[in-house]
Amino acid sequence: MAKKPEAKKPVVVVKKPEIKKPVVVVKKAEVKKPVVVAKTPEIKMPIPAIVKAPEAKEQVVAMKAPETKSVKAIESPWANNTPAAPEAVAAEKTPAPVAKTKMVRPVQTANMEGAGGGWLTSSAYLLGTTVEDPDNGPLVASARLFTVGGKQAAVLSATKTVSGFELGYALLWTNLDSMNSAVTTKAKTSLGANYSGTHTFSVRYGLMQETETHPAITAGVQVKYNMGRKRLKKVLTGFGYDASWGMDFSLTASKTWLVANRPLSVSGGLRVSNSADLGIFGFDKAYHLGAELGVSYEVCDGLTVGYEYRFKPDSYKKMSGVFETTESWHALTATYRANDNCNLTIGYGNFGTFGNSDAACAWMLQGHWAF
Repeated sequence: MAKKPEAKKPVVVVKKPEIKKPVVVVKKAEVKKPVVVAKTPEIKMPIPAIVKAPEAKEQVVAMKAPETKSVKAIESPWANNTPAAPEAVAAEKTPAPVAKTKMVRPVQTANMEGAGGGWLTSSAYLLGTTVEDPDNGPLVASARLFTVGGKQAAVLSATKTVSGFELGYALLWTNLDSMNSAVTTKAKTSLGANYSGTHTFSVRYGLMQETETHPAITAGVQVKYNMGRKRLKKVLTGFGYDASWGMDFSLTASKTWLVANRPLSVSGGLRVSNSADLGIFGFDKAYHLGAELGVSYEVCDGLTVGYEYRFKPDSYKKMSGVFETTESWHALTATYRANDNCNLTIGYGNFGTFGNSDAACAWMLQGHWAF
């Protein structure tokens, strides 16, 4: 009973089916079926249609987008396209006017009548104003000492610009000692005073602001009163100085350019007045037309030189040794800009004759402060 063959049969049956059947089934399904399905759709129809359409559109848009923008006009010096050239020129010229406008306003001082200008003449730029705000400015004070024809003179002024109106006041004091002695000798009388004091109240208004194509234009009215005229009346009336007060009407134009990257300013104007020598000797009954011209240039940082001309009508009687022929005034100035609020000016003038003496060599020193 123990020797029967029960262990041999199960061994033979297990080995035959497990080895052959799984190997054959796996190889046939994995190799043939995926290869045939993948080749037919990918090569012919779908791939060319999908690839060509978007590539052509995207390339056209990518090429046109940078050409229409200003990137090449500003940053690319190698851009040679004809339509881009004018854009490049325009883009490069756009900041130039901004740089110009920051430099067009010349250095400003107060003239002897408390208005914006130079020593003798006016400027169309309202005193204390800037390019950014041409209608308003700080309070400006000025003090000036000068000698003319052996006579000493001083001017104190204060000016404020508000809402396009320049409001100014100036006091002109002149020592007449030398003239008093000449009148005593020639006319056998006395002036009655050794000094002359003239008050000037000035109002100017900016009619037109300066642009790249036209100048700034300003109109003004000045009322003057000579506080010593009553004592001078007896002598001066016979020479045409008949009144103690008078008025000036002015119209001034100014334009500034950049020359060698520095401001060159030119101002010109007309003045209708009845004052004699700024009102120092009094005022005539009739009004006379005069003209003014001023030129200034900044030669270096902080230093501006200028030339001024003021035409004066000769309408008064003459008396040798007392009142000589009235002549037009010329002046050369140099202004040092210490900072944004302080200027110092020195000037040389040729005033021809002033009263009884030669005024071919006049000197002036001025201080200018903005608060």
